[in-house]
Amino acid sequence: MLPAHYAITEILIVIATYFSVRKLFYNKNFYAGIGILLIGITAFIGAIRFGLLSTDFIIYLNKILAIFSGIITMSLISIQIVNNSISKKFAHLLLAISILTFFLLFIWTQPIFKLILLFAWSFAAILLTFQIPQKSISLKFLKSLTMAVLLIAFLTLSKGIGLFTDLFAPSVSFHIYHILIATWVFLISYSISQKDIYSY
Repeated sequence: MLPAHYAITEILIVIATYFSVRKLFYNKNFYAGIGILLIGITAFIGAIRFGLLSTDFIIYLNKILAIFSGIITMSLISIQIVNNSISKKFAHLLLAISILTFFLLFIWTQPIFKLILLFAWSFAAILLTFQIPQKSISLKFLKSLTMAVLLIAFLTLSKGIGLFTDLFAPSVSFHIYHILIATWVFLISYSISQKDIYSY
């Protein structure tokens, strides 16, 4: 059983989720809000796993949610951006594609397929964030960078895949990874917000 302090940064994600979901729902960004809520639920299960109850079922549930929540959340955020700034009909089409690919995960269970979907939806969200109208090009880059934090964290510090995971003690890389996720969760509303380019 891993040390109980592993639950600390899981709880941090839960707290960030609370504030982020409140703001997303207040601004009627329901797709993104549901996705972020899923991340928070995953972190809550993780906090239970590390802090209270580490049964085989809790461990399995935490691992499964960790895999699926990232894919589903990035797809829902992409859909939200399209719905807000491009086309509601196109957003509905993307939602249908997202649902289809979700069910395909149960047919093609290979890890590589999950990675492909995670990368595809993540890059889609980053590119879609860049096309949101903003007051300046630098603001577009900044918001795209904040959207990319989750993917950067995954590629650098996630267990078994992260490029820099072995540079740190396991507990250090774990906490840094989850701090980055919490930061990303907290900034999502900012990342997808659109500035009135005609206001002064």
